[in-house]
Amino acid sequence: MTHFKMHLLKRTCVALLQTGSRLGAIALVFILFAKSAPALAHASLLETSPIQGAVLRTSPETIHLRFNESIAPLAFSFVQSDGTSLAPDSVEAQDREVRITPPHDLLNGTILMNYRIVSADGHPVSGVLVFSIGSPNRKIDSYAARDDARLTMLIWLMRWIFYCGLLGGLGGGFCHSWLSVVPQDPSTSRQLAKRLLEVGLVSSGMSIGLNGADALGLGILSLFQSPAWLTGWQLSSRFTFVFAGFAMLIGRLLTACPSHIVAKLWSRSGLFLCLAMGCYALTLSGHASTAQPQTVTRPALFLHLLGVALWIGALPVLYEQHRDANDHLQTGLSRFSNLALPIVGFALIAGLILSRVQLGEIASLLNTDYGRILCAKVGLVTILLALAAANRWLLVPRLKTQIPWAYLALRRSILGEILGAVLILALVGLWRFTLPARVVLEAQNEPAQMHIHSSQAMADVTISPGRQGRVKARLFFQTGDFTPLNPMSATLYASHPQTGIEAMEIPLEPTSQGAWESRIIVLPQAGDWHIRLDLLIDDFTKVILEDDIKIQN
Repeated sequence: MTHFKMHLLKRTCVALLQTGSRLGAIALVFILFAKSAPALAHASLLETSPIQGAVLRTSPETIHLRFNESIAPLAFSFVQSDGTSLAPDSVEAQDREVRITPPHDLLNGTILMNYRIVSADGHPVSGVLVFSIGSPNRKIDSYAARDDARLTMLIWLMRWIFYCGLLGGLGGGFCHSWLSVVPQDPSTSRQLAKRLLEVGLVSSGMSIGLNGADALGLGILSLFQSPAWLTGWQLSSRFTFVFAGFAMLIGRLLTACPSHIVAKLWSRSGLFLCLAMGCYALTLSGHASTAQPQTVTRPALFLHLLGVALWIGALPVLYEQHRDANDHLQTGLSRFSNLALPIVGFALIAGLILSRVQLGEIASLLNTDYGRILCAKVGLVTILLALAAANRWLLVPRLKTQIPWAYLALRRSILGEILGAVLILALVGLWRFTLPARVVLEAQNEPAQMHIHSSQAMADVTISPGRQGRVKARLFFQTGDFTPLNPMSATLYASHPQTGIEAMEIPLEPTSQGAWESRIIVLPQAGDWHIRLDLLIDDFTKVILEDDIKIQN
């Protein structure tokens, strides 16, 4: 009778768990696929009005910046030719565009408009728009905001610790309750999960202030001031850190509770829910989570993170069990092996989907920083897969025959997997400072623009798209006093001195809109192309305008 009751109780628990998992899966799918506020990725400047380097008769009434994604303004300033800095009268943002009203008393000469905006995923973007009023009075070859290297290093370090705490801590806590036959409070793997969750909690809080300081372009010392924290709290990335921090806090409490206070089944279920919550938190912001179509990328990112967390979390538990060559190791290996292939398989398939979306094209693997980091990650993952395959099909079968060297080899192999996983998380943290390749490609398809001026004539040059290959040029001409100029004829010459490409003669034809256009031409190389314009004003006057324009790869 007792055996029958135990069997009935076991079947009831299994049924409840299966029902709960199905309901949980339904709820998870509903959350992931539910319509939410649009969240877009790292913003890139596509177009400005006035264009970069323009020379204007008077100060512009408004300045427009257009980005490839939705953005929010952070800081704007106008640096005049005498070095003084002025704030704009107003800044208005609407979806992808920002409209800035400059101060009315700007001095004549070259003006630098510094801007700093933040994209919907919380990544700041800074730059400068250079234009001149009246005439230029200084040469601006290049300008780039200098970031605090210490702040950048600390952001990366906190992001690395955050990933280790979230995936390793929550994954390790769940896998300890799942794989351990007789879970003990002083277990090394359990203590490791506790420590990882603790440092993960600290890093999630620190990341809010660090992102705020980075968004404002401040240094590392700004962490001791309130603006960095207030700005960090206004960024969309706060949802990830707060939600993940809450999951790690609950997970830390569950791993600290002795087994006589919280039943093993409840602890395991709670830790798995915390793990799912932590993985979902990472889908709330970031490059991969906000790529289109989100109905594909968000679930793919969630499954990828969940698989990685279970894989990483199981390794310390199996490594610890290996110290005692007994049945506990065999039981833990058996439990993990039953689900290892689906876990790793889902993680790899979801990772491939995300990589395909983020890259845009295969050439981006080597042509972009994002792709090069991905190549390094794929290399490390390949090594981990080789170690995992050797464990499953070579070493584990030999444990059953009690071959002594198999235990030592397995332990070293698992330790190698742990080290490889830690390095992979370090690499993933570097993506915080790169643009996804798809964003780079989109920016390269936008036109390249420049302004050429002299005392006799000026020209606004647009080459579409602004990358090597088949392009078309469109130009507008003005006189030195800013009145429209209609020359008798215009010819464009394009050369690439770095590669020895001589000047190509490109005739221009006038259009009904007052512009001049070229035929479809081929620019075979990326880099700085030298543009020369020969304008025949009348039978006795010829004007030559020259400057360089940058063409993307």
